[in-house]
Amino acid sequence: MTKDSKTVSTIRRRKGKQVALALQKIKDENPKKSIKTEEQVAAIEIEEKCYLFDNRVFGPTILRQLMYNTHSLYLALLAIRSANALLIQTQYVPDEYWQSVEVAHKMVFGYGYLTWEWREGLRGYSYPLIFAFFFKILEFLGLDSRMMLIKLPRLIQGAIAAYGDLQLYKLSSKLSGRATAQWSLLCQLFSWFTIYCCTRTLTNSTEATLVIASLSYFPWPDYPSKSNDVYKFLALAALSVIVRPTSALVWIFLCAWHLQRVRGSPVFSGVLSAYVTVGILALGSSAVIDRIWYGYWTFVQLNFLLFNVIKGGASIYGVHPWHWYFFQGFPVILGTFILPFIVGVWRAKNKALAWIIFWILATHSFLPHKEFRFILLALPMAMHYCGVYFQTLCTQPPLKKFIRLAKEKRKKASEAKVDKVAAGCEEKTDSGQAPAEVGNDNVSDDQGDDKKTKGNEVDKTVDSSGDAVRDDMPKAEKQKSEKEGEDLLKEDELSDTLDPLIPEKKLLHLDTGAKSVEEFNAHVLRDEHHRYNLAKAKFLILLLALTNLLPALYFCLLHQRGTVMVTKYLYDASVKNLNMNVLFLMPCHSTPYYSYIHLNVTMRFLTCEPNLLGHTNYTEEADQFYQDPKAWLLKEYSSSKRVWPTHLVYFNTLHNEILSVLTQGGYKLCEQFFHTHVPEGRVGESVFVSCR
Repeated sequence: MTKDSKTVSTIRRRKGKQVALALQKIKDENPKKSIKTEEQVAAIEIEEKCYLFDNRVFGPTILRQLMYNTHSLYLALLAIRSANALLIQTQYVPDEYWQSVEVAHKMVFGYGYLTWEWREGLRGYSYPLIFAFFFKILEFLGLDSRMMLIKLPRLIQGAIAAYGDLQLYKLSSKLSGRATAQWSLLCQLFSWFTIYCCTRTLTNSTEATLVIASLSYFPWPDYPSKSNDVYKFLALAALSVIVRPTSALVWIFLCAWHLQRVRGSPVFSGVLSAYVTVGILALGSSAVIDRIWYGYWTFVQLNFLLFNVIKGGASIYGVHPWHWYFFQGFPVILGTFILPFIVGVWRAKNKALAWIIFWILATHSFLPHKEFRFILLALPMAMHYCGVYFQTLCTQPPLKKFIRLAKEKRKKASEAKVDKVAAGCEEKTDSGQAPAEVGNDNVSDDQGDDKKTKGNEVDKTVDSSGDAVRDDMPKAEKQKSEKEGEDLLKEDELSDTLDPLIPEKKLLHLDTGAKSVEEFNAHVLRDEHHRYNLAKAKFLILLLALTNLLPALYFCLLHQRGTVMVTKYLYDASVKNLNMNVLFLMPCHSTPYYSYIHLNVTMRFLTCEPNLLGHTNYTEEADQFYQDPKAWLLKEYSSSKRVWPTHLVYFNTLHNEILSVLTQGGYKLCEQFFHTHVPEGRVGESVFVSCR
């Protein structure tokens, strides 16, 4: 057996051993599943391969072990999101208190404030009921302290967010494989806006989780799904509509597509029956819950859509141009992930989620009032395409592309060598020496053979080593000598071509299994390209982590923290003085309310209710105050029988305007809290508390 045949047989034996070990491993991990072909083993090996854990990127971290088991992965995500929830010390928007925990506090403890939306039947009790349930347990156990009422809802929301992360992993795995899903999950955990929002008690955060979970069970064409997945998909979709009715805009598109695909098939009647059953049960349950707490029958989802979408009532909170989501809203929440997202969409084979993202942005663009959080549900889908980008970046490209490059490289090397020899001949000619004869090293094999055989002018042949091969040499010895010459010629050719690329030529030639110089050269070029891409992926992930975690920490710990910190001061003061009377001279709903103080003290804030009754020349209370703060205070308290409050809470921008009134009333500055580095309009850098 020759050396080359031994090498081939050795490679085959090694590959056969690897396949056998892989088969045994799969059988051990999946005793009920039988793997019959090597093609199935190869597919599973590709599925398991994720360069995120390659030694040249991050190495086999503990996260790799966690991702092999759904339960352990969820526990890890739960720990991450719980830390995320406890990290937050700031306020984002008023709704995270006034439409969730404040309502739950009133449901359980009997005191709290319900905004005008609850009087008009625009909000449903299903979402606050989650927190009210746990508040009731705390009350029953005697553990309803202020701190528990603040932290527990965030931890509950963290558990919901962790479930959303897990379902994103499953969805990405279904559409693009487990390796892509691992990258997608990492991008999701690094996203600054996700960290900032996902554990806040906002309906948008829960909506995003329910939408991505529903999509993970959606019966995508050409992807396997279980028989009961349709019911799971519909149940989660219905819950998302109950929590936030605007998510119906997403399901109109997807459900119509789904029904159109199955129309005319044997399963159509069963699918339609599932739609009707789940829809009636979900909306019926929501209606019953609202009937209990409102005291009358009302359909809040319809009321919400009519007021905010059809009538455009949300415009009272501000109007933005139609293109705001495309050119400002979505790019801002993506942050530095925008480039991986765009390239990932371009490279992805399945662009269904990209069309859903576009649909979300397009439909929400018709609504006059726009906020970043309204498109939070599109962000996990975008992280899937970021995962696609990183997986395609790190996957070894096909060899065919590099064979062409290797041929071009070899051709250029040969041309350069010929030019070098020619230049050497010219130098010797100029110096008066005879030029050395250029041998067969720089001539093609066919030309060399022609020179050797032309005219039969030579009686003997010279092998590549320079030794003569005599005609009278025995046949076996003659063949052996010719074979050695050919081997030496190949080694010289390999050496001439590959010296710039790799020092260990023979070893790598055997390892790659290349059948030609060009193929081996292509292997070398591809390996270099792959190493570069892995280093690039590692650099990009570190860059994305830095540019996302730093903003997330700033917004979670510093930006708009004063309005939250002041509630702790008011709680401590109310414990000492139960007759405390607090007046918030701020834009409406600037601070948390009873849910963050948990004592039934007298408090008042400036309202900003819309003109629902159609009064002429209507001005909301907050605007009335800011038109003339001193006159408003004197009218409300000096000219009436109202008792002046013991504590006034306001932004520092208002201090000089009302200083004379404060001095006359005997108020002094008791405390101040940093709020933001970016004051805007009526919002100042600090929150002041004046007391008497």
